[in-house]
Amino acid sequence: LKKVLEENNSLRRRPNVEPLFTGNYHFGRDRVVQLSQLIARYLTNKPSNIDADRIYNCVEACYRDLRQGWHDNPPHYYVDIRMLLATCVASTWFTDNQVSRIQAWMSEQSWDGF
Repeated sequence: LKKVLEENNSLRRRPNVEPLFTGNYHFGRDRVVQLSQLIARYLTNKPSNIDADRIYNCVEACYRDLRQGWHDNPPHYYVDIRMLLATCVASTWFTDNQVSRIQAWMSEQSWDGF
């Protein structure tokens, strides 16, 4: 408890720190980095108030936007999506089927090897 209180006090002293999850699932093309940060923060211990299926739907929509190649995708979108998908695969948030789909997307982009 003491550690949590210290962390909260530390965050209060840094007013520019955004909360990672505010209760909405609006993770579109402009919030890929924030989505990846959220998953990475709780990589193997997803908070119970976050619906992994809804997060997966956000990930899928972001990947579809990459495949569409929209001219107004944010700068570095390709790199951000690569980071997001790698983070998803490393996490314990998703079902085996969802992870298989994410890995297939990575293969489509030749991101399955290092």
